Amino acid sequence: MVRILTKENVTQLLTMPDALEYVEEAYKQLSLGNALVPQRIAITDPAPGLTLIMPGIIGGEMNALATKIVSVYKQNPE
Repeated sequence: MVRILTKENVTQLLTMPDALEYVEEAYKQLSLGNALVPQRIAITDPAPGLTLIMPGIIGGEMNALATKIVSVYKQNPE
């Protein structure tokens, strides 16, 4: 099941101290070889635009998979 979280969802579910703890644990698992973070995928759109896809998976107690997707279209109005 796909879950899309809004900014409000995240601020209700995750405090900054918790976020820092999770980041520390993720880096620890990466250094132990329990995480895989492949090189990001870049897709150029002739619009012109750019989409970056950054997956990662962590084993061990965290046992999590996440993907960050960023789209950049500089010519869009702000």
